[in-house]
Amino acid sequence: MNTITQKPINTKLFVCCQVTSDLYLHLNKSKLWKREHSVPSPDTLLEIQHLNKTYIGLYAPTEKATLLELRELEKTILQKLQLYTPDLSLNNFSVTIFSQLFIP
Repeated sequence: MNTITQKPINTKLFVCCQVTSDLYLHLNKSKLWKREHSVPSPDTLLEIQHLNKTYIGLYAPTEKATLLELRELEKTILQKLQLYTPDLSLNNFSVTIFSQLFIP
C-alpha cells in the first residue's frame, strides 16, 4: 500500500536590510551584537543569504502580515541595528521584504 503523507508548505515573509561592508564592519565591533548572537532569543535579528547577498532582519509574525505589522517590524529592525551600531547612520538603509518557501 502506497500512502503519501502531506505536510503543509510554509511561506514566511522576511523583513530585512542588506548587509553592506560598512554595516558588517560596525556589527563586528559591537559587543552587544556578539552577545545576542551567542545566545539567540526569538527577537534576535537573523542573517539570511538570498541571491548571493546577506540580509539581516526578522520574519513577519504571521503568514498574512498586515502593512502595519510590516512597518512595525521595519521600525524594530532599524532600532535594533542602531543599538548595535550607534556610530553608523541608518538613514540611507532601505528595508526589503521577500518571501521564503519552506517545504518539509
